[in-house]
Amino acid sequence: MRIGIFIGDIYQTYSSIIIKEMEAYARDNNITLHIFGSFATPGKNILHAEGEKSILYLPELEELEGIIIAGDTMGHFGMEQELRERLDREAKCPIVSIRSREEGYYNVLIDNVTAMYDMTNHFIKDHGFRDICFVTGRMTMEDAGKRLEGYRKAMAEAEIPVTEKMIFYGNYWKDQGAEIVDYFIKGRKKLPSAIICSNDYMALAVCEELQCRGIRVPEDICISGFDDLEEGQMFQPALSSVHIPFEKMARQALETVVALAGGKDVDKCQLIHGENCCRHSCGCGRDSVSFSNNRCRSRNKKFRYMAKECIYLSADFESALNEKECLEWVGHYIRGFDVENCFICLKQRNRNDQGDSVKTVWGEHISLRHYLDEKGKSVFADIPFREKQLLPTQYLPLLENKVNIFIPLHCKNEVYGYFIFQMKSGRDSIMDEKYEFFCMNVGNTLKRIYMYDELFSVHDIMQLCIKDPLTNIYNRRGFERKLLEVCDVVKRNGKRIAVVSIDMDGLKYINDHFGHLKGDESLIAFSRCLCAVLEKGEFCARMGGDEFAVVLLLDEPRRTERFQNQLQDKMTLENKRIKEPYMLDASIGICEVENNDSVMEYIQLADKKMYENKRRKALDKRRIEDAGKIIS
Repeated sequence: MRIGIFIGDIYQTYSSIIIKEMEAYARDNNITLHIFGSFATPGKNILHAEGEKSILYLPELEELEGIIIAGDTMGHFGMEQELRERLDREAKCPIVSIRSREEGYYNVLIDNVTAMYDMTNHFIKDHGFRDICFVTGRMTMEDAGKRLEGYRKAMAEAEIPVTEKMIFYGNYWKDQGAEIVDYFIKGRKKLPSAIICSNDYMALAVCEELQCRGIRVPEDICISGFDDLEEGQMFQPALSSVHIPFEKMARQALETVVALAGGKDVDKCQLIHGENCCRHSCGCGRDSVSFSNNRCRSRNKKFRYMAKECIYLSADFESALNEKECLEWVGHYIRGFDVENCFICLKQRNRNDQGDSVKTVWGEHISLRHYLDEKGKSVFADIPFREKQLLPTQYLPLLENKVNIFIPLHCKNEVYGYFIFQMKSGRDSIMDEKYEFFCMNVGNTLKRIYMYDELFSVHDIMQLCIKDPLTNIYNRRGFERKLLEVCDVVKRNGKRIAVVSIDMDGLKYINDHFGHLKGDESLIAFSRCLCAVLEKGEFCARMGGDEFAVVLLLDEPRRTERFQNQLQDKMTLENKRIKEPYMLDASIGICEVENNDSVMEYIQLADKKMYENKRRKALDKRRIEDAGKIIS
């Protein structure tokens, strides 16, 4: 059985729980899950939202035997509405909505009225509070209205009047903490006894704002949330909240789809009940500080490592100059992800292609460009397949009885293809911020590469980026790229290399006494000498100013000694040829590489030897000059 799931904010707590529970159910019941996911859209970036929306149009709905939607996770720029419109037009299979009521579909919902009624009653009956304020969610959403209804119902039964000043109409997010606190405390003679929030994100924002103002929770004011997220459990004070068994909701949704596909009768609306989790923020119990701190430390350590990894990831993708190199970096990083496989499918482009509108983005020409083989190694390919088939025919069995997460690959509203992630089994194998950063970097890199392709040929770009324009040999960037490539080859072949650090002597003297034009000519002449003594597979680079580097292949005995002698002979011949009032000369340091994985350390050793050589030559020169003065 093949079931499609549409869900947004894919690594947020709720979405992660839903996905992992559905994954476990699917594995136990041989169900193929196609999860069409998207990340949150930052700020007011409408163009980025358009790219995320493209995933809604990827699957052929007729191929699905059931559909589950988490509409309230796709609240960005009309995404949920666009999905509904497409489903209403094209879907023929049963559709189940979770957590958000959708007319015409089957629904698995939270009993929001009862859950909020119970939490409000806890403050009234267990704590004896009467001055209880309330923060709603987005009132365009049914659950926000239901939670407000539960609050009003409990207050009415306790004969506590509710004024409009006691209700703040929130947005379910973290950005209104100061506004909420101002709303409830300005103009009051004393603080309210409690603030009940319609979700944990808003409750945490309120707690943080109160603490910033020196108002204690729960000593001065009590707070509660809804959803019982891990962030709230780890907060100090630990957040009282309504726990919703999202795992049960996810399983109920899948069981409902399976039953409907099998022709069984199912209730149109099924309710999942929550329960109060009363902690220190409402004055109940005490925090488990050491437990919470340990979790915080563990999470902080994870995010520090992730941040460092993302810095290197960004730099590596920035170095990619063509599509092939971009995909090679994809393969490099994917091997460190918690995935069983990762497929990359790209639209086939013609020169001068522009980004398509979302609704026409998936054309006939798509090809599989990357996947992992049975040993977990990257395989790069170019296998075209039919529109909306998801993978080439011969690879479709790799999706069967698996949980496949489809993520759009785009830069703003220009869509280039999609990823298919197959996560490893286990509760800890979930997407996180790193996946979003990775996907955005791949999209941005392809955007840059395709943009350059519009302006120049790939060869032109390569020359601009990796060649020194004066000497026409590699620059530092080109040297580093070529060095990695050569190290990889010689490592596989069991061969060795040597790195050479060279400083061209006397360039400052030439510039100062004969002008920078002559200095440039001397650099060009020296580069000719270097290139003339290199053998097949060896290369050189101008690292900057008068600094050069060379990589030698140690295929023959005494190669390093022969290189130095040949270079000196070549400079002697070049000096005779150019007949300038200066002499080409260089200080050289050579280091044979014993371990290719530490090649940068050997370059530093070669640098050290070169400077020792330079100092020795300068000392010898001074001795000769001093001897000449004594004789005279």
